[in-house]
Amino acid sequence: MPLMRILLAAAIAAPVVPALAQSPISIEVVGRPGEEAAASAALVARHLARQLSVAEIRVENRTTRSAVDELVEFSGHAPKDGSVLLLTPPMTALMRALEAPGADYDAARFGWVGALSRAPLTLAASWVTGFKTLADGRHREMDVGALGDNSQGAWYPAIINSLTQTRFRVAPNYRSDKEVDAAIQNSEIGGRLVGWSTLVFGQSDLFKDKKLGFLTRIGGEGVAELNAAPAFAEAISNPRDREIAALVSIDPSHGRSLATPPGTPPEIVERYRKAFAAMAGDPAFVAEAAAAHIEMSPVDGAAVGKLVAEELAASPDVLARTRDAITGGVR
Repeated sequence: MPLMRILLAAAIAAPVVPALAQSPISIEVVGRPGEEAAASAALVARHLARQLSVAEIRVENRTTRSAVDELVEFSGHAPKDGSVLLLTPPMTALMRALEAPGADYDAARFGWVGALSRAPLTLAASWVTGFKTLADGRHREMDVGALGDNSQGAWYPAIINSLTQTRFRVAPNYRSDKEVDAAIQNSEIGGRLVGWSTLVFGQSDLFKDKKLGFLTRIGGEGVAELNAAPAFAEAISNPRDREIAALVSIDPSHGRSLATPPGTPPEIVERYRKAFAAMAGDPAFVAEAAAAHIEMSPVDGAAVGKLVAEELAASPDVLARTRDAITGGVR
């Protein structure tokens, strides 16, 4: 067969891989510049661009949209050509599974590229409170700070109250992690429910001076400093309540996940996944993350997709009881 025919036949048989959009690629993130999410997105943008051999990936900080509003906008209106990624906010899948107000987006069809962290959540208390275990919360009240009513910092203490009979009171009116840390430092509140990655990034004096006690850890893995804190499920004796604990422990296992919008061609998602995996293993990326106190324990995109599917597939009974635990645990 003539060479030209051979080349033509090979071209016809080869799968067509859509090219990334020619316009600049952007990563959208809910948060202000300098905060953990924005700093993580900026780090990823620099190194992912190199792995993709593109000139630039820009970071677009969404400072006026709520997490839910950003997820709805991204799910329904973001271009599907690979030009826009989202560093998804905490509880993206859990809010959808629990049908949180306004959570009208299709998390099941996001193209999950990878997660930056699988570090646990922890309920941290200032040493001046005298709180050393969750059991202390059954006998005394403690105010914990949160960034709004529909946040990890508000939902998880309420669930802890419902399942372990503790008396943590949520103060939800803080605007940033720094404000919460300052309130703890000033004894305005006693502690907070927080991701380990946020504590590492913030490097508050309380954290650096080891003036925080960790009452429990929720989900995630691989943090030696939290090994002494009992897992949340260990504080629960009722098997039905442990089903709730198991569900809400999934989200920390894929923290700060990067995604493409629903409808993005699988070939583009796969290209991003390969670039993400290469980035995660790059010593330069690891070193820069460590220098910036950005916790990294990456999870590949396929694994993130499975974890999200597990959250969305929770039974109606478990979901209903989880909603009741959130509303019933508010103090």
